Amino acid sequence: MITLETNNLTKLTSLFTSEPTDGEAYADAYYQDIADRLFQQGSEGWLYLEKVLPFYDQQSRDNPLDLLNQARVRAILFALSQVKSPRKKAEIISLLESYLEDFRPNIVAEVIDGLCYQKAKKYNMRVLSLLNHPSPFVRGSVLRFFATLYPEQALPILLRSLNDSDPIVRENAADELGDLGYDDAIHPLQTLLQREEDQNVRESIEAALESLLN
Repeated sequence: MITLETNNLTKLTSLFTSEPTDGEAYADAYYQDIADRLFQQGSEGWLYLEKVLPFYDQQSRDNPLDLLNQARVRAILFALSQVKSPRKKAEIISLLESYLEDFRPNIVAEVIDGLCYQKAKKYNMRVLSLLNHPSPFVRGSVLRFFATLYPEQALPILLRSLNDSDPIVRENAADELGDLGYDDAIHPLQTLLQREEDQNVRESIEAALESLLN
């Protein structure tokens, strides 16, 4: 995680327009950290983020390979999704919803997590329709949404996702099953552990089983 040593609004806005100090590979963490600090500034920070979102969003749409602007958009949506003000809540939820069919998988995954944080259950069918999305990051965010907001109905979805072709999704499914604590998940997790080759997934399965069996 990148550590920034300032909470000054002017300095933060300047940093947000700059490139990551440690290189493009750290863009998501860099811009998310700054956007979060801007959000913590209160209304001035929120207004800045809302003001620059259309610009960076259009820049990213015009050049899909521009990962820096995509990271900025994702960071802004992450920060704004944390709003608790009743006056702003409906507006932010509507903003997040508008990105559910976006062509950028990381953006879609981010807004699903944001809708989950906002407990926006009214979009459950829209989110469920993304369970077969080509991106494992989106599929994983769908699992988190249902495990958090619909824990009693999530079990079948999570169990099916243990057989997903991508290890990212299998890892997410194992994590959520461990957190939910359903005994019905024990045997499927044990079965998957016997054949799973991905080390990260294996560690998630083992942690889930430890939680479920103890």
